[in-house]
Amino acid sequence: IYLFTPKTFFVCEAPLGDKSKIQLSDGTVVWLNAGSVLRYSNHFNTADRVVELEGEGYFEVAHNEKHPFIVETEKYDIRVLGTTFNVSAYPNSGLFEASLIEGKVTVYHPETQNEIILNPHEKVEVRDGKLYKETFTSDHDFLWRMGIYSFKDEPLETVFKKLEQYYEVKIINKNIEITSHPCTGKFRQKEGIEHVMRVLQKYIKFNYIQDDEKNQIIIY
Repeated sequence: IYLFTPKTFFVCEAPLGDKSKIQLSDGTVVWLNAGSVLRYSNHFNTADRVVELEGEGYFEVAHNEKHPFIVETEKYDIRVLGTTFNVSAYPNSGLFEASLIEGKVTVYHPETQNEIILNPHEKVEVRDGKLYKETFTSDHDFLWRMGIYSFKDEPLETVFKKLEQYYEVKIINKNIEITSHPCTGKFRQKEGIEHVMRVLQKYIKFNYIQDDEKNQIIIY
């Protein structure tokens, strides 16, 4: 969906439960995950290459030494010349993660300018309000572009937060004992949240009630 606002900003959105692919005027290709929004001005590629991201995006950035490509998110910004990377930064989720597949990127806080440089197969994520860098070997986290959600040894609490964004549903966990339980698995987006919950139940002991009227799932 493309909208043109009086502030001369283009807005691209991926519907909830789906994804979108966009090619920008500089040749950069962006995939947007479910419920994500990308904004950029009508001066893009002439005065600057700055985009704003709410949600998760996979970027294949066209190289341009004169004009770095900058992705602004709620918490941190990412600056590159030309590279391939994934960013997950849904608003109000408390989660931020940037993973580099090819090239080189700089992740920084726009106010403090504290920065972390990533090389291929490195990622940063926020834990307790701080950025931590580590390496990764699998591209499973980026399979969402093909409609597959993959988790590997992620705490169930984090999985629930992501599922809330992917399927636009509120998940209320009243079973605190399972919060830190590691979760590994792959789910096809089209199979829906009910299928995901049933699969999780096979490996983690919990019950749940799905309230369609309130659009929420209560774990107990």
